[in-house]
Amino acid sequence: MKNGYLKRSVSREFSLFGGRSERVGACHGIPLSVAGTARNQCRAQCLDAPCERNAVAAPPQRKRISFVTERLAWTKNEGFGLIIFLVLMVIFMILVTASSLYFMEAVRQVQLRIDQTKAHYLAQAGVKRAIYDWIVSGSNENNRRYAELNTTVTGNQLFKTGAQANFAFFRMDTGPANWTTAKVGGVDRRRFRNWTINNIHVNVPGSTADDITAAQVRVSWSPVGTTALRQVVLNNNAVTATGSYASGATVALSGSTADLTLSPGGSWSGITTYLEWVDANVPDPVQVNVQWTFTDDSGTKDSKSHDVLYWNGAQAGSAPGQHTFAITSTGQVDQTAGARGIQVLKTVKAVVSTAPGGDNVEIIDWEEIDQNIP
Repeated sequence: MKNGYLKRSVSREFSLFGGRSERVGACHGIPLSVAGTARNQCRAQCLDAPCERNAVAAPPQRKRISFVTERLAWTKNEGFGLIIFLVLMVIFMILVTASSLYFMEAVRQVQLRIDQTKAHYLAQAGVKRAIYDWIVSGSNENNRRYAELNTTVTGNQLFKTGAQANFAFFRMDTGPANWTTAKVGGVDRRRFRNWTINNIHVNVPGSTADDITAAQVRVSWSPVGTTALRQVVLNNNAVTATGSYASGATVALSGSTADLTLSPGGSWSGITTYLEWVDANVPDPVQVNVQWTFTDDSGTKDSKSHDVLYWNGAQAGSAPGQHTFAITSTGQVDQTAGARGIQVLKTVKAVVSTAPGGDNVEIIDWEEIDQNIP
């Protein structure tokens, strides 16, 4: 009887999935479509009880709701991942660009250092070429001359010389230089005289570009003592205002241009060329150094002589035997990368010393300076 009731319930309540609801037994809420297996699972008394007809949502409908929910969640995650991807791409591009710029700047700096080194050696080559030209121009220093240089070594590399100070040749022992006292205005004044400056530029007929014209002078002595410089006289022409100039002061030269200019082969020398102090109290022994500045000197071009040693020792002693001149040389490397050309410049100033007669030429000092030969 029980089994027959169950069969009737199953046949009466069984339905297919089609969007319709199924009826379930009250004992376990199991769909009657699977009641055949319930016989093996339900207790006997449950099968005797009348089934309640409670409608529930079909399983396919529940699964569809779950699918839509999961799809919406996946769509949201997909949009968030796209944002992260774009941010990472931007960061990556920034890093790539920064790395490229850094690499390009590093390469440029390396090339600049290479070209600066080349320019420095080109400047040194200009100094040595000028010395060579001076030596081979004559048999001794009295007739040796040389000129400005503008020499291309290779396509984009060259050196140049040519400041006026390059052609001022200083000799202290030719006279020879000596000390004396002169009474001027009733006052004994110490003089250092008979030193020589020659213009060793090659003579260019019909040109004044080979002249050198003095503009300033700086006289230093040590120990300083209590005295002061009174005036500078060149070939019997006073070229400074009479005054009281301290050691190391730079004094502007005055007088006519002719008094301050030397043509090629010309010189200031003899006993009428001297430095005069305000009194006779110049320390003894003493060291005297003089630096001359010529008229083509500027903020971009150096035309100062080296710091020339005029005297060192007791005033009754002998004048220095070195004969010296300075050479300023600029090395140039033209960088032609890109649409604009860049010039890499290095300038050196060398002091050249010769023994009397012009033999045993040597460079006794090098320095790198900021002013360049244009």
